[in-house]
Amino acid sequence: MFLAIDTSGDVTVVGVGDRSGQIAWQDTSPGSARHGDVLLPRIQAGLATLALQPSDITGVAVGIGPGSFTGLRIGLATAQGWSLAGAVPVCGVVSAEALALPWLQAGVLVAVVHDAFKGEVALAIYGAGAIHGTVEVRMAPQALGPEAAAKCITAATGPTGITVLGNGLRRYQACFEAGLPPNANLAPEEADIPRPAALLQLACTELQRGAVDPSRGVEPLYVRDADAKLPEQQLKI
Repeated sequence: MFLAIDTSGDVTVVGVGDRSGQIAWQDTSPGSARHGDVLLPRIQAGLATLALQPSDITGVAVGIGPGSFTGLRIGLATAQGWSLAGAVPVCGVVSAEALALPWLQAGVLVAVVHDAFKGEVALAIYGAGAIHGTVEVRMAPQALGPEAAAKCITAATGPTGITVLGNGLRRYQACFEAGLPPNANLAPEEADIPRPAALLQLACTELQRGAVDPSRGVEPLYVRDADAKLPEQQLKI
């Protein structure tokens, strides 16, 4: 059994599934509590519901972003701690790809717009179609202003249209509604939550190999530098 977690967005996502990517239990319910307060209790609830012990988990799929710095650190630290404690592989999954996967499998061109704060969004564009848990990346996640993001989406839109989703779309919806072409489909808000099944489908091949070094670690995908930085030169005391 594999554990899937994502703390890149507004919802703490937890699921437990098997080697085929089928989800046996999940909790993607919205709430006002912080990821740090919710994540471990949700994992414990899932294991208890399935009558599993922590040692029954043989791999972890974790969303690496884009997302808030604090949220991503909570999810990745939990996944890495689980991996080190149980000597099981952990596989990082681009959260935007997990959001896009259900639409891609239906043959839809997708733009994922995640709120990057500071007046920016993290935009990623994925090709129409997904095969064996892989996606065609037409534009890797990068930070842009919402107006620039709308122009990029418009330029990428084909004759069959494009589906746009993500919490950045909700924050700047008026801007996107004004700047997107008529054949752009704005997905419903529930599409902004990564699904555990998508996380596992994107990670399953690597997790099944069991070849991931638990000590290697998984790096977050922030798309822009943190506001707080170490000085380039060492301070003299």
